[in-house]
Amino acid sequence: MAYPSTSVETTAVNAWSALDVWCVAILASLLEIQQFAKFIVGDSCDGINKYLKQYLSAYLDGDNVCFDVEASLKEDAWYMYVASALPIFIGIPLIAVGNQSIKQRRLVLIDKYNTYAVALASLA
Repeated sequence: MAYPSTSVETTAVNAWSALDVWCVAILASLLEIQQFAKFIVGDSCDGINKYLKQYLSAYLDGDNVCFDVEASLKEDAWYMYVASALPIFIGIPLIAVGNQSIKQRRLVLIDKYNTYAVALASLA
């Protein structure tokens, strides 16, 4: 009977489909990349930033820092987030229904086997 191994394989594949984890990592990096870059650069740009602010601010449109990171998502990024949500909201319930079906099928087969064993025992 191949039902239990298929159930285990399906659950394992579902656990290893890490698109949802990747999406959370992308969101976290979007929120933290600017702070991390400022930490890495530290105070190395302080002198340059003073010069940029004092003499070149008009040419730089107010973006008078020597190093900056601005991260953003493209317009079509929502496809990725919908795709990562589908396994959570559809896949997990389907796996639960499949596992319940396998358990019920196993109980039916055990009941048939026991009935058959009792019938054979009465013949002997």
